[in-house]
Parts: sequence; C-alpha cells; structure tokens
Amino acid sequence: MRSRLSFTLFATAALCLPVQAGAAEERAYDVPRGRLSSALPALSRQAGVSISVVDARLWDARVKSVRGRMSIDEAIRQMLAGTDARAVRVSATSWRIERKAPVRAAWRPPPQPRQAVQARAREPAQDMVATPQDEIIVTATKTDLPYSHFAGVATQLDGGDLAFGGERGMESILSRVATVSSTHLGSGRNKLFIRGIADSSFTGPTQATVGQYLGDIRLSYNAPDPDLRLYDIDAVEILEGPQGTLYGAGSLGGIIRTVPKAPDPRDMMLQAIAGLSLTQHGDPGGDIAGIVNLPVGDDRHALRLVGYMITDGGYIDNPLRGQDDINRTHIRGGRGTFRFDAGNDWIIDVGGVYQAISADDAQYADKDAPPLDLNSMVEQNARARYGMGTLVVMKDWDDLHFQSSNAYVDHRLFERFDASLPAPEAGTVVPGNGNVTMPVVGTVDVVRLFAPRDISALGNMPRVLDQHNATRMFVSENRLSRPYHDGLGWVIGASFIDNRARQRREFGYGSLRAVVPGVINEITEITGYAEATVAIMPDLIATGGLRLSRARLGGSAEGVPFAIVDGGARDDRFAHRDRPSPLLLPAGDAAAQSAILCALSGGIPAWRPCGRSQFRAAVPQRPGPHLGSGRPHRSARRYALRRQSVGFAQQLARHPGRFHRRRRLSDDRQYRRRAYHQRIGRTGRSPDALADLRTQRRL
Repeated sequence: MRSRLSFTLFATAALCLPVQAGAAEERAYDVPRGRLSSALPALSRQAGVSISVVDARLWDARVKSVRGRMSIDEAIRQMLAGTDARAVRVSATSWRIERKAPVRAAWRPPPQPRQAVQARAREPAQDMVATPQDEIIVTATKTDLPYSHFAGVATQLDGGDLAFGGERGMESILSRVATVSSTHLGSGRNKLFIRGIADSSFTGPTQATVGQYLGDIRLSYNAPDPDLRLYDIDAVEILEGPQGTLYGAGSLGGIIRTVPKAPDPRDMMLQAIAGLSLTQHGDPGGDIAGIVNLPVGDDRHALRLVGYMITDGGYIDNPLRGQDDINRTHIRGGRGTFRFDAGNDWIIDVGGVYQAISADDAQYADKDAPPLDLNSMVEQNARARYGMGTLVVMKDWDDLHFQSSNAYVDHRLFERFDASLPAPEAGTVVPGNGNVTMPVVGTVDVVRLFAPRDISALGNMPRVLDQHNATRMFVSENRLSRPYHDGLGWVIGASFIDNRARQRREFGYGSLRAVVPGVINEITEITGYAEATVAIMPDLIATGGLRLSRARLGGSAEGVPFAIVDGGARDDRFAHRDRPSPLLLPAGDAAAQSAILCALSGGIPAWRPCGRSQFRAAVPQRPGPHLGSGRPHRSARRYALRRQSVGFAQQLARHPGRFHRRRRLSDDRQYRRRAYHQRIGRTGRSPDALADLRTQRRL
C-alpha cells in the first residue's frame, strides 16, 4: 500500500513539472486593447492558463494591448497597467484579478500572511476563466456591444466547435441553430431563411432576406448561398430579426456573419486536416485541408493561407439509367489574406476567396419511387464558381476605430433541370409524334416553340432546361465607431453597392436548342447610417439609429421573340427600365414573367389587364433617341394587342425585314399625329414634354 502511494505521488509530481515550466516560458501574445471582458479571455487562451475576476465591476475596465514575446507575468502586468486592478498568482497555471487596495494615510502594521488564499484557490469557480454575462461581445453590432445590452437575439458559435464539421459549410450551422433553415436544393444553390421569413423559395431579382457576411464584407445581394467551407474560422455570429439600421433591407430575417482568423505576425503555424466519411446507402467521402500562417518581416506582417478539397459521396440511385449514388459533390477552394502593418496603428488586409462546387446530379428522389430512387433520363448536374477579392483598411485611436471594407465578387452558377414530359395518361397522344393534340398541362409546347422546324421525328425525347446565372458585385463600407464603454457606444458610416445579376435560359429538345427569355437586374445603392447606444440609467439602455438609402434600379429582358422588331440587330431591347428610387422594387421581375410567357406560347401572348410596370416591361420599345426612357410607343402597343395569332408570328420569323419597313411607316404617322396634338394643346402635355418632343424631332 505504501509503495503504491509513493508511485502515485511521484507520477503527480512528474505531470506537474511540464505545466509549471510551460507557464513560466515566454510566449507570443497578440491581444488588442479594449474592455477587460474581451481582452482577458484572449490572453488566457494564448497563455494556456486560468484567470478569474473577483469584482464583477472590473469587467468594464479599459486595458492596454499586449503584443510580443514575454512571460505570462509580464503580459498580465502590461495589460493591467494604468488600471485599479492587480493580478495575484494562485497556482502555477491559475491567476486571480482583483481590485487594488485603497491607499490610506494612516500607518498600519503589515498584515500577516494568510493561508486562506490557498483554500480559496481550490474553489471550483476559481480554477477556470470566469464567464459572466458581459463577457459575450456582439461584434456584429459594429460597436462591440455586450450581449446584455443588445436588444435582440444573438447566437455565437465558437470556431473551435466548428473545427469538427466545418467541412460541411452551412450545413454545420444549420445543425446547430434551429432558427436557420435552407431550401436544400444543393450546395451552392440554396436560399437561407431565419425564423422562416422569406419572399419565396427561389432566388430572384429581389434582395435576399438574410444577409451573409465574411468578416465585414457582404457575400451576395440576391444570389444563392455560396456555401463557403468553415475552415480556420474564429467565430460565427447570427443575429435574428431585422437589422435594418446597420445592414439595410437585406437583413429582414437576420444576418449570418462568419469571422475568419486573422493573420498572426508573431507565430508560424502549419496545420493539416484530413477526414473520412461513410454514407449509409451511398459512397464514402473525404476531405483534406491545409492552413498556413507565415510571419513576414520583423514581426509586423503576415500571410495566412487556407486550401481544401472535399468529396461528398452520393446516396441516390437512378434505375432508369442504371446508375448508383448519382448525387456526388466535389468541392475545392481556398482563402488567403496578407496583413500589412503600415505603422502608426494602420493595418491593411489584402485577401481573396475562391470556391468551386460541382454536383454530378440532382439530390432529390421521386415521391412515388422506392426510397432514394430517381427516375430521369437527364443528368441534372450543377456547377457553382465563387470568387472574391477584398481590401480592408483599419486604424485604432484611443477610443475610436476606423474601418474601410471593400470587395469585388464574381459569382456564377449553372443548373440543368429535367423538363421531360410526364407519363401520358391512357388515351392521351404525346405531342410531337405527327398526330398533335393538346399538350399535357404544365409542359412546353415544343411544336410552336421550334416552329417552323419539323420535330415530329424526335418523338418523346428527353427535354432539358439550362439556366445560367452570372452575378458581379462591388461593395464598399466605411465606418467610424466608438466601442461601447462607460455607458456610450456609437457608429457612423456609409456604404456603396453596385450589383448586376444576369440570368439566361435555354430549352433543349433532343439536339435542338431554343433560347428562353432571360433577365438582367442592376442595382446601385448609396447608404448612410448612424446608430448609438446610451446607458440612461444603470439598468436602462437606449439604442437609436437612422439609415438613409438611395437606390437606382435597372432591369431588362433578353433573348425574346420581339427582338425581330429591331430587324434582328440586338436581342436585348425587349424591355428596359431604369429609374432612381429609394425602394428596392425591381421591374425586371415583371419583365421576366411576361417574356417567359411569350416564349413558351411560341408567339405573341394573349394580353390581359395588368399594372403599368408589367405592361412597360412586356412591350417592345421604339428604336430611337428615347429608347432608354422606357416609354412604349403607341404603335408598338397596338401591334402587341392586335397581333396574337401564331400564324402571324411565323410569318414574322420568315420575313422580318418586311414587317420592319411597315412598322417604320406606321411609327412615322403616329409620330406626326402626336406632335400635332401636342402643338394645339389637346393632350394637356407640360411645356417640358413639348420641349422634349421638339428635341426628339430634331434628332
């Protein structure tokens, strides 16, 4: 018994020696200045020790930054310099921060050493970093606001927890936060929702209801979720509910802010990650990633690189084509940031992000088929490419922080859908076999779409719909903020967004291809905002702000049959609308609906009463100097209302020049008639309209 006890004491002493040596050795620290509640946990993690705070009022104290290689004793003293707090060593790896004793004028004998300190150090609450409520700082508020002062619901995911499962990207967040959901259409194609708030289940020309940010840079405006992989992430913050003052209308449901780890100019690091996954009823998958942090120069600059490759095994079978596990997904990408210390507390970060996603087939199963089976003659593959270049400039003063975040985004997405006919019912003749009857409800009339070509020989060939989305965006935000302390925090800033989204569609029937109308949407938005948080009373916090935006919106449709009105010179004059407006209400949505209706009917659609915006988006424009004004010509309107037969549309396709000459003569007569009425004042036009008419006539 005595020998076993001696062995236990010897083993305990041997295990304690490395810990004591590790606590006394010098380490590299990079802790920014700020409040003790945010600086102390960072110092504790970098030093590998436990630090507790006795007085809760000390969490609001402002502490200095700690940078460089030094011991933990020197690091704590440097951080607490100039404050009324002091650090007391409890054990080799434990510290306690308490308020300094007040200086008294009267002399007192020195206090006797108390052994009670050791007993207090053994309390469980003092053997770890204290975590009061004020320790949680919501950095997405742009004023480093404590969670207790934040008027909303915020969820923070630590980067350490995301290290396992980060290769799944947004799926890792969805599995941890119940209020965030997705359409699950496929990686790089999903639309996100927070609290179920959405305008539809598909991405379109309107602004997304959930704002996604990488650091302080916006990832997209109206594009799908790029689904960036969560490697080397410091934290993820999710703010639920509208955040309109700071983030605009794109945060109606909330925001998701991913904070990557910053380059460290004082520590060289190389990390490799590899994983293997097994899928029930499917193929295995795996991932491999590498993370490198390289200091550059004299501990002032640094380069941080992240690269990864992922393969997700499929689990859906296609018995019709004799294929198994068709929904495999391949992902490769990386991220890089170079931090340049320009001196005088100026920091410049130059970085970039790239990710490519390739899906072999769709990831849905037929409702009436066996489980996890899909019967389709078409391979519904998808490809997503996301690239972004960033430039961030930061500057810290005593109580102020300036940041300028700028980025250029190029996002491309290709999707293929199965548009084949459903199984015909008994007694139904399939269109295109020579004995044409009414088409099945919900399908495309290919006979009229490909007229005057004869497609009877194709029969029931597979049909596909290809969709190409190309988005480019430039975003810039500049702000000056005062982090919240001493009962006051504020931010004032301005942002600029220029987004252009183009969507093209093609319908394929066998070897034939037909262009289905697409749409282009453009938005230019300039915004100024300000917000302040003030502690009116110890238990009463008030937050108020103001946001003013001016948006210029433009939209056009392309690839429509009405292009022959201009003699085939251009195919994008079908509709165009451009107006300055503070409201985000794209007219391109109405244009796309009318254009698709026109193409799928094979000619001029049967018009019904509609709003003015929809009518302008669906009527061809008169070629001339006022083309960009978006005003439809009367003769064009009469033509659209009068010519509705398919036979006339076919004649139009065969002889576009003949119709073009007739239309020009009709336009001239209508032009002279309108000018006459305006001169005699019967139309009630304003003098400005009359002057505009004279200018057009001279041109």
